[in-house]
Amino acid sequence: MTDNNIIKGDFTLPGEAGYEDLTLELAARWGADAIRDSDGTVLSDKIISADYNIYSTICLVRADNEWAKANRDKLQQNYLMSDPVVAVEDHVRIDLLSGFFREQLQVNTNDDPKTWWQVFNRTTGEEIPRDQWIFDASKGTVTINKVKKWHKYTVNFLAYRIWEAISMYNHITNNWGDREHQMPVDPIYPETQKFMLEYLQKWLDEHPRTRIV
Repeated sequence: MTDNNIIKGDFTLPGEAGYEDLTLELAARWGADAIRDSDGTVLSDKIISADYNIYSTICLVRADNEWAKANRDKLQQNYLMSDPVVAVEDHVRIDLLSGFFREQLQVNTNDDPKTWWQVFNRTTGEEIPRDQWIFDASKGTVTINKVKKWHKYTVNFLAYRIWEAISMYNHITNNWGDREHQMPVDPIYPETQKFMLEYLQKWLDEHPRTRIV
């Protein structure tokens, strides 16, 4: 078969600036009809201007780290349960992020913990009254008073995600070193929605050769 419409197509090849000759050679050899970038890579003008469809990746929730850093109260959050701690005295202190990856998570100190958090005696299943525990924001700990010795206690708390999970995986796997950690914003907020739509429109205007996003 010699018809290019038959031997070329249905194959997308990842490309990267710095590997233009290899990218275009493989695209021709393997009959690619499209070239795409990947998380952490960009396509050079030489690749973009070649005779291929261009697919571009964008993740709007972590597209602009400056906006995320300036609006940290708009970051995505998770409800987490602390590691269980067994009481050996009449009080117990729980380090909320013990056992979690501290480069990925940060305790939410903006919203009232007495409204949004819960503390439990896991041995009995009972919730601890709010006036019986204290949150120390400077240390990221909760101290529970009037506890029962040898009973197990936990805290359910809110934490911001300060490193987006997929970006974190790629960063660690590819050993990106001191590259800035990307923070994920939450589209639930109207301010975030407005920013993301404006950012997307600007991005589309700046990428006229992109055929598929």
